[in-house]
Amino acid sequence: MRVAAGVLVSSVFLALAAPVGAGTLVRAWFPQGNQLRYGVRDVGARGPLVPAVLRTLLAGPTAPEARGGARTAFAHGTRLLGFRRTGSALTIQLDGRFLTQTAGSATPVKPARLALRVLQIGRTLQQFASLRRFRVSVSGQLVTMYPELGLRWHPSADGWWDLTQLAPTMAPAITATLTADDLEEPGQVRLAQTLLADTGWLGHDEVTGTLDYATSQALTAFEAWRGLTRDGTLTTESFAEVLRATRPQPAVTDPGRHIEVHRSLGVLLEVENGSVVRAIHTSTGAPGRETPSGSFTVYRKEQLSWSVPFKVWMPWASYFHGGIAMHAYSSVPAYPASHGCVRLPAPEAQGVYDFAIQSTPVYVY
Repeated sequence: MRVAAGVLVSSVFLALAAPVGAGTLVRAWFPQGNQLRYGVRDVGARGPLVPAVLRTLLAGPTAPEARGGARTAFAHGTRLLGFRRTGSALTIQLDGRFLTQTAGSATPVKPARLALRVLQIGRTLQQFASLRRFRVSVSGQLVTMYPELGLRWHPSADGWWDLTQLAPTMAPAITATLTADDLEEPGQVRLAQTLLADTGWLGHDEVTGTLDYATSQALTAFEAWRGLTRDGTLTTESFAEVLRATRPQPAVTDPGRHIEVHRSLGVLLEVENGSVVRAIHTSTGAPGRETPSGSFTVYRKEQLSWSVPFKVWMPWASYFHGGIAMHAYSSVPAYPASHGCVRLPAPEAQGVYDFAIQSTPVYVY
């Protein structure tokens, strides 16, 4: 292996803006069995994206992924020192552990392990369409020649790896073995929240890394839609389903906006131009006081409405049939419990109020 002496790479971070929202989901690739597979990470919504992805790659698989058989070829503690981008080309600066077999040894890395390190970087960078090639600098010196790595993918004479020549992959996901303790880790909670937010079950501003009331309500709606036990708890079963979360499909796909209330599931859908904007847990009328089914429209709106017969305040009320409204309420259980109204969790009620403008259609099933 040849290292070009005297070629210094400054610590300039690549400024790829992350999408607006609570988090950005990325893939980091690790060996599992005889394949490279990816693990999903939430790297946050602010700051440069590529360095965040590379750092999560160097950090290795999570504990659940490791229990499922995932590993990493990088020496423990390998650090990203910086990088430079010129157009679609990226120079990555790593510390000396990139070229050693293990963290505490000066033994040069064996070709097979080095090949895996290069593949892990390559697969991870492939998710960025704007990047076409990369090279590696170790402690400020460019790596310009590699030993025979046993790969069908080869660098150029000056050490560049062409991402467009790396064969496509089926992109299998890592098999992870989750425990209840894993689901209390803020990183795992943020991942679950971000997946729920990206598919309409939670607000992006509610991704906090904490299992709070808003998250519990979102999980309750998601569980109902997926046919799970509605307990609003992040369990290994519900987390596995969240990893496969998709945006719910509305019953009506007409242009414009409308509300759908699915009574048996306890789910309210905000729908715009045939696509669900938000899915929200609700509790409708109890047996004998069922919320009527049918097609209605919002005809009156009150930010703070007083229920005369039940002598209770109903914040963010949107009336759609007689005295029946969608409104905030302190108790929104996972079963029909109201006097006919559509109860909403307090954190979500104003959003529904703002979405359901005057004359918005409301379909109750």
